[in-house]
Amino acid sequence: MTRYVLPELDYDYGALEPHISGRIMELHHSKHHKTYVDGANAGGRPNGELGEAIDRQFGGFHAFKQQLTKTAATIMGSGWAALVWDTLSEQLLVTQIHDHQSSTIQGSVPLLVLDAWEHAYYLQYQNEKAKFFDAVWNVWNWEDVAQRFQAGRRLELAVAA
Repeated sequence: MTRYVLPELDYDYGALEPHISGRIMELHHSKHHKTYVDGANAGGRPNGELGEAIDRQFGGFHAFKQQLTKTAATIMGSGWAALVWDTLSEQLLVTQIHDHQSSTIQGSVPLLVLDAWEHAYYLQYQNEKAKFFDAVWNVWNWEDVAQRFQAGRRLELAVAA
């Protein structure tokens, strides 16, 4: 994965004074911006509300990772494993989607999808698809998944009585 580096500024923190405080520039660059850079480098697992929901629904990130990986590995033929937000039960679920059929749970919103078709892994991993499923955990964009989670939570797909 790409390793992000906090860029050095081409100017002193105080160069924009009196319009923008040097102390504000220093805090923003060395604290806030650095936090985002460090977070991007940590990758690996979600935090915030998504991380908390995964811990709550699956008993921890490790258990979730095992469940999604096993769901992908046990697909016979072609399909995907997916983390979905079920709008009716208001829970995160892991499900299989087979072939090109939309067999996701009705009322659920896909948040993260793991491709289990041979074309996704065969040239690099050949018949060792489990190695592909392990490797993919190094490249998830958890910030994007968290944004999908937040958007999914705002949806109201239940039929009014």
